[in-house]
Amino acid sequence: MPAADAAGRRRRIWRWLALTAAAAWAVTLVWGLLAFPDAPIFRQGAQYVGKYGAIHPREVFEAYRTWSVLVVSLFVLAFALLIVWNVKEPRS
Repeated sequence: MPAADAAGRRRRIWRWLALTAAAAWAVTLVWGLLAFPDAPIFRQGAQYVGKYGAIHPREVFEAYRTWSVLVVSLFVLAFALLIVWNVKEPRS
């Protein structure tokens, strides 16, 4: 049964990767929701404005953009890893 042990080990590794990515996504999402309560922040002329009309410095706008790209990227990664984790291996 070494093949079954190897398959089980691979599934545990994929599960760990998937759950770690999902946890990283969740933590990043919650952090951003707390850090950027005025999101989305967008450029309006020469200023950076939040949805409630507050003006933000360029650094906050760049941090918001980085956070939003990271949240989407982690979501896609976690989703892909969850799919890989749940794929059944063919029987030989």
